[in-house]
Amino acid sequence: MNRYYSRPAIAPGYGTATTAPPQAPTNIRDRNGQITWSTSDPNVVNYAIYQVPTTTPTDCAFIDARHLTAVIPANATNQWSAPPNGEQVFISAVDRWGRESQRKSP
Repeated sequence: MNRYYSRPAIAPGYGTATTAPPQAPTNIRDRNGQITWSTSDPNVVNYAIYQVPTTTPTDCAFIDARHLTAVIPANATNQWSAPPNGEQVFISAVDRWGRESQRKSP
């Protein structure tokens, strides 16, 4: 039996949210293929990374879970390698209640 999912997922929240939803990442930059960002929101626990083909309308892209590439902890390095195939990268902040900020791209 396989105990692991084949795709990343944003974990459901727990408890009752006591703050506003997280703020979107800021200062998103693509420097020579390395995408970096920052946040000042102390309630962010993860970042969701989406890679979307340029042929996909962005208003539909986030409905399709195949575009969620990774969920990384907020205490990790705020850095992601740009895909070599030219896909658009979007980053959102996720709080401990599973609420996701607006998605931003470089």
